[in-house]
Amino acid sequence: MGEADAGRAAVPVRTGRGWGLWILGAWIVFFGPMLATGRPPAFRDAGHYYFPLHAHVRELRRADLFPLWTDREDLGRPIAGDPTWSVFYPPAMVLALPLSFPRLWNAYIAGHALLAAFTCYSALRRSRRGKPASACAAIAYAFGGCLIAQHANVVYLVGAAWLPLALHDGAEAVRSPSLGRSFAAAIAMAMMVLGGDPQLAAHAAMALALLIALEPAGSHAATDRTRGWRGRLAKVSRWAIVVLLAAALAAPQMLLGARWSGAGSRADNTYAFHFAPWRWLEFVYPNVAGRTYPEHRRWTKAFVGEGPVWFASAYIGLLPIGLAAAAACGCRRDAKRRWPVAVAAVGLAAAAGDLGIGLAVNRALGTSFPSETGSAYWLLECVVPFYAKFRYPAKWMVMVQWALTWLVAAGWDDWRGSRPKPSRSPNPTSPLVLGLALSMSAAIVAIVILTGRYAAWSSIEFDALPDPTFGPLNGPGAWRDVAGSLTQHLIVGACILGLSSHRARVRLGAARWSAAMLVLTILDLAGAHRWQLEPVRSPVMIEESAVERAIRSDLAEHHGPNETGPVLVFRADVRPWRPEAWSRRSDPRRLDAIVAWDRASLYPKHHLAAADPPIAIVESSGFAIDAVLASFLRAARTVDPLPLDQPSAGALRALGVEYLLLPLEVTHVPGASRIEVPDGPDGVSLWRIDQSLPRVSLVHEGTVIRPLPARPSLSLDSHVRRHLVVDGRWRDLERWALIEADRDVGPIGPEAVGRRESCEWQEAEDGSLAVSVDLASAGWLVVRGLFDPGWRATISTDGHATREIPVFRANRVMRAVRLDAGRHRVEFHYAPKGLGWAFGVSLFAWGAAIAVIRAQRRRHTRPRPRFWPEALASARGVGQATRGRKRPEALARPLADENR
Repeated sequence: MGEADAGRAAVPVRTGRGWGLWILGAWIVFFGPMLATGRPPAFRDAGHYYFPLHAHVRELRRADLFPLWTDREDLGRPIAGDPTWSVFYPPAMVLALPLSFPRLWNAYIAGHALLAAFTCYSALRRSRRGKPASACAAIAYAFGGCLIAQHANVVYLVGAAWLPLALHDGAEAVRSPSLGRSFAAAIAMAMMVLGGDPQLAAHAAMALALLIALEPAGSHAATDRTRGWRGRLAKVSRWAIVVLLAAALAAPQMLLGARWSGAGSRADNTYAFHFAPWRWLEFVYPNVAGRTYPEHRRWTKAFVGEGPVWFASAYIGLLPIGLAAAAACGCRRDAKRRWPVAVAAVGLAAAAGDLGIGLAVNRALGTSFPSETGSAYWLLECVVPFYAKFRYPAKWMVMVQWALTWLVAAGWDDWRGSRPKPSRSPNPTSPLVLGLALSMSAAIVAIVILTGRYAAWSSIEFDALPDPTFGPLNGPGAWRDVAGSLTQHLIVGACILGLSSHRARVRLGAARWSAAMLVLTILDLAGAHRWQLEPVRSPVMIEESAVERAIRSDLAEHHGPNETGPVLVFRADVRPWRPEAWSRRSDPRRLDAIVAWDRASLYPKHHLAAADPPIAIVESSGFAIDAVLASFLRAARTVDPLPLDQPSAGALRALGVEYLLLPLEVTHVPGASRIEVPDGPDGVSLWRIDQSLPRVSLVHEGTVIRPLPARPSLSLDSHVRRHLVVDGRWRDLERWALIEADRDVGPIGPEAVGRRESCEWQEAEDGSLAVSVDLASAGWLVVRGLFDPGWRATISTDGHATREIPVFRANRVMRAVRLDAGRHRVEFHYAPKGLGWAFGVSLFAWGAAIAVIRAQRRRHTRPRPRFWPEALASARGVGQATRGRKRPEALARPLADENR
């Protein structure tokens, strides 16, 4: 028995069930402190968007209100159509448990990171990849740079958690007819949509379409005997079945999301976040571009076209990226590898965003051609239907990370499956070793050069590359990040080369060697990305805002108790709007200051936490804003606007806005009074609009026109100016109304003389409203709430039977009903048309999916045969035939190799 055989004989054969524990260990390293302390993450949308948003949904659920509509956003918003609210996502129900919400929120984030790891592991195992290979790839996927950064945008982390199952089961369903696989892929894609990331579901569908284009027709399915165009057509039909099943499973979200997306305005800043080609260095060198927060160290901001950063790093680990590169080199001889390689190539090209032909032409010729023209993302917008509704090319990097981790598993199996010659050094011809040697040599040269440049980096002016939030560039900190990146690369690379030697592999054995490589990968990723999970160190996210206290005090002094729903507040849309001192000074605890300032200034979703009084922000940040309301506000910025290009105070008064939050440099607002805010946020002033219009009013004068078109945006702006502005002044919408009706509404009587008419706000909840009306003559009841076709109204007059009446669009953005003379009780409720059918389709599809998957499991559940070498050795006559002989290599390797 040779040295290699002796080493293998010393390692007992194991089942490999413990490889999932390494994934769990990596998860504890990253998310253990967050779960133990209960302090939620603070960076970007994690602190000021999703935390208060889901806390508000939690309160709605605990009040037994199904969150279809909210009056706390703009003039009202159909939140069920906004995927970021995750209203229909089943796992989001855990956030309503009677436990501490910060701890539940941390568990929700950490749980989806763990789900991403195990779905990746499961998908690779079912693709017949080895257990250590699958574990390494799962760790690289779930804790790589692109996914760790998504803790700040949890809906995209949710989508990434389901992506491996969607792509694996989708690929199997496309390759061979299997209703169970089709339903499994559809469930994963539906969960991505319900969880808030329809764009990633669309990317998954496009990746499956790319698979059809790359693979020969019928070459992978024993049951698919067709060839040529018929086989290709069969695959296309199976792909369409998966997509349609996913749409059926997520029917309520798809229906309401499509309506809201069609009625909303979302085509702004499409190319704001991209992944520039020079950032490809981050695949090999962690944090080489400098850290983004809590101090500004990102020196690549000096590059033209860098733009804002969607995620701080694309690093997935040195060993994983080396294995992926080595596996990609074999895509010519393995047709199955061409798909992830093509997905990675398409993803990198699309992630470049507007860095396309247009930008090159502009720089070469000095023209002003649209820079995005000719780019891959621009091509997708032109070719793929409705793709223009999505935005941010950098989101393609999640697809790139999945493709790389698929190649990681293939590269690991190739590497472990090879039998190197009995020498002390690794195979010098290995692509992995060659790549490591080149990258480590480059790192050594860079360190030598960088060592002599510390003084130059330290002398960088603090005003260089200022960031309005994190301050000026920290030159010494950026130098330390680059030096640390190169040093970490050298240390990890040396460990990989040492462990890949023949002596180390024989001495450790297969299991211990694989475990050592996994530990190295975990430590490598923790050193590269653990800093991104910066928590809030103080409870400012749940404390009351000074602005809330000031509004409550002013309401008590001037209006008495608020009983007419949320207080409408307009918060100026000024970007960047931050305390001026932040851009001049850096602070390692800046994230705490950001969360405190956002909470105090009600940005962008912190107003949802206000309870006494409840506050609604007009022109609130979100998935989309109603296109007609956006046109109203755009027109208000052209007719007697406020300073800093903000809407006219008269227009905001007509909407029912009561308070304004403006930058401190605004010193005069016509028709408004300044309110002092004790201990208020820096750079923020609070104003009260005098004589703001009530939320409901009775109108006897107006004009009835045919419904105006909803597109395009330029015509919307002209409609507002033509009908609501007279001689450069806004109409008095307290006594006059513009009604859009497609039917005869009947005559309207003049306002009665000598008899007082009244309308009183009686009951109000999100999605419902009751008003008591006393009319002397026929008129309009106008509600200053956003019009939506889903609103229904019923009326009961002097105790008579309740009947339904039509709801019309009023003043372009409001809703109104026509009432005859008399005493009425009018009840409004939000009930989108077709929602019942959508729920029915979804429930039927879920029932069918569960039934089909259970039936196929029952059919395929049989006693598992023993591992094939053992079964072969125990067959009659085989044991005697092989006794005393040296076992064939093909049989001996699986017995000792932990991969299988």
